[in-house]
Amino acid sequence: MTDAGSRKQHEPVASSAGVLTSIRGALAGPIAGICARLVTYPADTIKARLQVQAVAPGGGAALYGSTWSAIRQVSRHEGLRGFYRGFGAVAVGSAPANLAYFATYEAAKKQLPAGSGAPGDLAVGAAAQLVAGLLFTPTDILKERLQVAPLMGTDWRYTR
Repeated sequence: MTDAGSRKQHEPVASSAGVLTSIRGALAGPIAGICARLVTYPADTIKARLQVQAVAPGGGAALYGSTWSAIRQVSRHEGLRGFYRGFGAVAVGSAPANLAYFATYEAAKKQLPAGSGAPGDLAVGAAAQLVAGLLFTPTDILKERLQVAPLMGTDWRYTR
């Protein structure tokens, strides 16, 4: 047996529930993106340096003989900071790009007709990635340049 007062207490309020879900989504995307980058960034730095070492000024023999050699040398000469060189640019660019991705994805998903299936999901994902890419590409280029700066004979630094 319930009365009207207790029923109102347990019923969700549609307007605030929608706002809360949107806020959670808006925060979850950027936080997840930064956490993912934090974990994968050292491997990305090593990959970038291995790719660029062949075109580094002065030519000659490759600086890194293998992936493990690159890891050892970066660790020895630059420490942990060497693996995260340029991460500030990624953190700044990743948050708005991931926010844009998830916001675009959710908005586009709501516009899909029922039963659109995999082709609809593909279109929604492509649209979201396009929007996010427009925001993320400039900071990704900056990140790459900062990661390989020691090999290119430059001392580029990201300053706030």
